[in-house]
Amino acid sequence: QLYKRNCKNLTNRIKKKLFENWDGFDFYDGEFIRLYLSYKSGSSLYPTIDHKISIYYGFMNDISENLICDIDNLCITKRKINSSKRTKNSI
Repeated sequence: QLYKRNCKNLTNRIKKKLFENWDGFDFYDGEFIRLYLSYKSGSSLYPTIDHKISIYYGFMNDISENLICDIDNLCITKRKINSSKRTKNSI
């Protein structure tokens, strides 16, 4: 839980920079999703931050929170894609 909380805090610190540098496209499927920011945050299309190498994988493999939360390991995708990865051990 501590690792996960640290990752959440580190990610939140660079969230603004990530969105400022974002081109508006979904990292995984290439769809332009910037307009979906006007949707309710619970929408399956709402843009969310994803860790390319997951927090879970980082914890299980003793990877530093700083590496897991580095801006190069973050991307923006639709909530439904991010949620579908929840049960997979991504890398």
